[in-house]
Amino acid sequence: MPKRKGRNYSKLKTHPTQLTADYIGDVFTDIRDMLGIHANLPAKERPPLADVRSLSSWLYEQNGRDPKAIQDLMHHAGQEMTEHYMCSRREDFIQVKAGLDLSSVIEEIQ
Repeated sequence: MPKRKGRNYSKLKTHPTQLTADYIGDVFTDIRDMLGIHANLPAKERPPLADVRSLSSWLYEQNGRDPKAIQDLMHHAGQEMTEHYMCSRREDFIQVKAGLDLSSVIEEIQ
């Protein structure tokens, strides 16, 4: 049985056992923080579930997946919402130095 959260989710439900999007996002956040993922960042800067979904839709697009298939995976009613997720990801690029030496990996591939 899911752990009861402080928020009142019952107003958002259409039946007693329904899991709401807010509940799923909150549980994702709790698990992310419990595991210490991005613990070096302030809580408000850690990626929420929506960012993970956005990144996954963008990655599918970059790998040539059919937009309708991406829409189905995202469980969006319309293509416009899927496009919104993918567009927001396209505009959010920043350059960072990862500090990784990938030369040995590249040599193995070639």
